[in-house]
Amino acid sequence: MERVEAIWGQYKKSSMNSRQQVDYFGKSSPQFPIAPLRVVYTKAGKRPAASVVPDQSVVIDHKLYWAPVGSLDEGRYLCALFNTKAVKARVQRYQSQGQWGARDIDKYLFNAPIPKFDTRNTLQGELARAEAVAESVAVGVTPCKREDYRSLRRRIYSALDGHGIGHELEALTDRLLG
Repeated sequence: MERVEAIWGQYKKSSMNSRQQVDYFGKSSPQFPIAPLRVVYTKAGKRPAASVVPDQSVVIDHKLYWAPVGSLDEGRYLCALFNTKAVKARVQRYQSQGQWGARDIDKYLFNAPIPKFDTRNTLQGELARAEAVAESVAVGVTPCKREDYRSLRRRIYSALDGHGIGHELEALTDRLLG
C-alpha cells in the first residue's frame, strides 16, 4: 500500500489520497466486511447480466450493483430473474433511451414485481435449480482470443437457448411474475 500511495502521490490530479479515491463518495467501504455470498449485476447495458459471487476476496467495481444474499439458492433465484428478457421487458420503460434503444439498467430491476425469496415457494426453487443448470452451460462457453464481452455474452445466451435452459428460465419467470 505504501508503494501504491507513492505512485498515486506522483500522478494524482486531486487532493485525495489513494484510499479516498478508491472509496470516493463511500462507494467501496459499504462492502466491508465482505459478505460470503453476493449477487452482482451490470449497471449499464441493454440487458442485465447477473452472477453470484462466492469469493470474499473480490471487491465490486463501481460499474456493478451488488447485494448480499442469505444462500446460494437465493442468489441463483435473483440471477435467474435478472438475466431474463421477461424481467427486462417489465423495466424497459424506466430505462434511458439511447441511439440503439433502452440502456442503463441501473436499479430499475427492482421496479419489476420480484417476490422476496422464500425457501417454501416451489416455483422459486425451480428457478434456482434452473439457474444452476444455466451456470454450468455458461461456464462451458470458452472465450475466444480477443473476444469482447458483448460477443461472449451473445454466445452464452445462444448456448443457453440451444440447451433449452434459457427458454425454461423465461417460462418460469413469466409464471412467477404473471
